Amino acid sequence: DQNVLEMGDKRVVFCPNYLEAFVNGQHCVMSHYAVASFNGQGKGAFMIHGHSHGSLYRSELGKLLYGARVVDVGVENFPYPPSFGDIKARFREPPVSFDHH
Repeated sequence: DQNVLEMGDKRVVFCPNYLEAFVNGQHCVMSHYAVASFNGQGKGAFMIHGHSHGSLYRSELGKLLYGARVVDVGVENFPYPPSFGDIKARFREPPVSFDHH
């Protein structure tokens, strides 16, 4: 498959600009762009994105956004393909929620 890249013991799957999946039972919303209010957010879903090159972390919006189970997996934050454990380790508890659905 042309959307799959094998990197050592990791398999990287390139996906469209928006994708929802369950990873080990965890609802994950993945987007090229950061999304402040996303499907399942009020029920513990994760938002995994790229695009911003880590710049949102230093902004006022980022201070709120990254408390809401949102993580930027761009190369500036992860110089290697992150594992699901790496992603989960970035979240603090309790999460902020902008959505009650």
